[in-house]
Amino acid sequence: MSVKHTVGVTNKTNNPLYTIGKDIRIVECEFNVVASGAANGDQYILAGGLPLETRVKALMAKNGTPAITGATDNDVGFFKMVNGSLVELDKDVLINGYSLASAKTTRDILYDATPALDRTKNIREILGLDDDVNIVGGVYLVLTMNAKPTTDKVLRLDVELENATTN
Repeated sequence: MSVKHTVGVTNKTNNPLYTIGKDIRIVECEFNVVASGAANGDQYILAGGLPLETRVKALMAKNGTPAITGATDNDVGFFKMVNGSLVELDKDVLINGYSLASAKTTRDILYDATPALDRTKNIREILGLDDDVNIVGGVYLVLTMNAKPTTDKVLRLDVELENATTN
């Protein structure tokens, strides 16, 4: 007989999230997606000011997502804010080319879009940044709609974040 540990315990032995639990922050996002004012590449800030040691645990769709006709190519990744403008760090590192054109019944669209993503990694590790790199003001989690929607809908998402930890 052998004792089995979760992937989290195996990869991050000192992180209490995988043993006794840890507080998870939820950022509630609600966007009015309006076709008449939309353009290819519109960006929706899901969360901002995140330390690089934060882990993105899930991107939850409340009761699924509506069919946003035309929104066939969507990315989720990280940006930094410079003089009031988003500057790309990696715009599709979490989700690349995900379609929202048909309704989704899946609750966690991050898992649906990228099931192989290593969720034990923090933002720094996902972006491949060295330990000495610091981004003043933190990073922003952004949904980019590369293909403009052709219908008006309300998109409701919850971003689940694990508070920063060293391991």
